[in-house]
Amino acid sequence: MKTKIFLECPSIKTRFIGLYVYLFSSLVIAAAPVENINSGLNSKSQLIHKFKSKDINNDPHYQGQLLKEEVKALRGLVEEIRNDINQLTKQQRDNYLDLDYRLSNQTKNIRKKSGKNENKDSSILIAPKADKNEISLGSQKKEKENYDKAYATLKEGNINLAISNLKSHISKYPGGSFVPNAYYWLGEIYLLQSQLNLAHEVFLKVHLDYPSHRKYLDSTFKLGQVYYMQGEKVKAKKIMDSITVGGGNTAKLARKFVSENFSASK
Repeated sequence: MKTKIFLECPSIKTRFIGLYVYLFSSLVIAAAPVENINSGLNSKSQLIHKFKSKDINNDPHYQGQLLKEEVKALRGLVEEIRNDINQLTKQQRDNYLDLDYRLSNQTKNIRKKSGKNENKDSSILIAPKADKNEISLGSQKKEKENYDKAYATLKEGNINLAISNLKSHISKYPGGSFVPNAYYWLGEIYLLQSQLNLAHEVFLKVHLDYPSHRKYLDSTFKLGQVYYMQGEKVKAKKIMDSITVGGGNTAKLARKFVSENFSASK
């Protein structure tokens, strides 16, 4: 009965409907901010991640650290190159000094021998009849004169002419006693010019074909140096070890080379 009266009363019914609408709208309004907040948080999180990535790439401190690492790596590379250049420069200087020293000694020895021959009394010399031995001696004399001419151009510093004359001597006297000398000095020239392949070729020629010649040890030592400069360190040590025995100058140089370049610390 009371319910019926309540529903039939217009004013009460209107108030009830208004209260219902108010409560429903409040619930809807209250729910909306939650969705907005969640959406806002997601968008802000994305923005923060985006700006963080952007900030890392554009951060001056980060970029500075990268540059420092690159500079450090480049400095290390430059230092390695500088060490290689210094080593090659030292090797070239040593080769030049060694060549100059040998040339000077050769000249002194020639002068001493010439002086001894000039001091002999030529009046007691009797010219023998020409025979095969004399012809052979004459041929050897011409060979020596030809070699001395080639050697003189080297001594004068005329490198290109020296190369040409030494090659010409080898071609003209292929079985001559001065051919190993000519090969050796060609090797010295090529070594000074950093033509390692050519130097290797002529030093190896003496090493293999003239084991009894006095230029054998010098050529073998130079061959070891060339192998080392070419990066063939195993071959270089093997060659050097083969001539370290004895008290000669070449043996001392070989022992020194092995000690400096193949010590345990290296």
